[in-house]
Amino acid sequence: MALRASDEITIDSLFKKQKGLRSITNIEFIYSGSSRSFSSYPLYSSYDDGTTIEQTKKLSFRETFLYAYSQKVDIISSFSGFYQKRDVVEDSIKTKSDKELENIWFGIKYEFDKKLYDFKQS
Repeated sequence: MALRASDEITIDSLFKKQKGLRSITNIEFIYSGSSRSFSSYPLYSSYDDGTTIEQTKKLSFRETFLYAYSQKVDIISSFSGFYQKRDVVEDSIKTKSDKELENIWFGIKYEFDKKLYDFKQS
């Protein structure tokens, strides 16, 4: 038994005309560490340049909706945002967190009937 979240992606599915509402979801997790480094091979060593340590964790989310309004018109909308937590260590740990809606956009794609050198314009 196979479970799928969407149609299989093949060459034919990329170019076929789709109907109805479709969506694309992207989720990313990014982690960046500090300037401290540790090594245990071949010799145990530790390095700290004395600067402020900053660790950042960021979760980004992007959602895109595509709706086939007619054979020639597609309506597209997209939005993205993130949640970010930043820990700064100096004398004590200071935590700062941000939430932000980065962008929202709407668009319309229109497909022309006439071809130009075997390419269908849109």
